[in-house]
Amino acid sequence: MSKVIEFKVPLDIWPRRRDWKAKVSKWLKSVGDEINVGDVIVELEIEKAIMGLESPYRGKVIEIKAKEGDEVGPGDSLALIEVYPQ
Repeated sequence: MSKVIEFKVPLDIWPRRRDWKAKVSKWLKSVGDEINVGDVIVELEIEKAIMGLESPYRGKVIEIKAKEGDEVGPGDSLALIEVYPQ
């Protein structure tokens, strides 16, 4: 049986600052897409730099919570992922 987890903005993505915000620049995966460990799922823009966030899971995107253009910060939920059993 698979489980659903929240894919969140990492807390340590921008360690020099605690109060940073990023913009969801581009989703590279859509609802229903299968993902593997290491796949870049979404790109965030932080102070004019683009950073791709990789999936730590193998599974399927079931919901996108932060839309392109939304502002997000450390720990914010980006998507829900159905994680496949190992």
